[in-house]
Amino acid sequence: AASTRLWQSMRGRERLEAARAEADRQLARVYALAPLPAALAGFLSERWRQWLAQVWLRDGGDSHRFAEAVALGARMVELDRETDGGALASGLYAIEPLLRECVAISGLQDDTATAELSGVVAEYADPDAATAWRTLEPIAAGPAMDAGAVAIEGIATGDRFVRPLADGAAQALTLAWLSPLSGTALLVDAQGARQCVLDAAGLRAAMEVEGWRHRSGDDPVRSALARIDARVRAAQATPG
Repeated sequence: AASTRLWQSMRGRERLEAARAEADRQLARVYALAPLPAALAGFLSERWRQWLAQVWLRDGGDSHRFAEAVALGARMVELDRETDGGALASGLYAIEPLLRECVAISGLQDDTATAELSGVVAEYADPDAATAWRTLEPIAAGPAMDAGAVAIEGIATGDRFVRPLADGAAQALTLAWLSPLSGTALLVDAQGARQCVLDAAGLRAAMEVEGWRHRSGDDPVRSALARIDARVRAAQATPG
């Protein structure tokens, strides 16, 4: 139970950070498309980016819902460059349901949501609205994580490690959690208390340099019996 609470807390923080980093990346891409008026830039930075992070957390970054949310930002920038009034009105009408869903994430409902959207629409209708290139202020604490670059082959949650100690003794550790996002490894002792948190490079160094011994997470008794059975079968199959 102790180790479960630890890794669930770590996973929650990591997923939130990953969602924010992805929302930052999408906002940067939209900001790079064209100079934007202030109200539209503010809407994208606050409402739309928050919505992106929430959809990423709820549905995943590879989901249709997230792709739909991402497309809304580019569509809003595209409509800002629309010069035909009829096409602009039709375009805004088509995305209104998504816009309302977007502002609802921030807790805006009914009249408050309408007032927020009206300010953006009014700016669309003003051909003289001042525009400028926008600077991104990230909401994520660091860059997005890349699990593919840090994964260690053959390591899985539940695996055991034997760590040599300075006094010559050894300590048994269990891999309680291995992050699919960053490769971060949480190792706990027999009581479930946290002993160390290592990134992929640190865990690899522990095995290759510090002499940690790796054991799979299979039941040790079953593993031993399976090895004995394999040796017996091999001996029986040997002639003479």
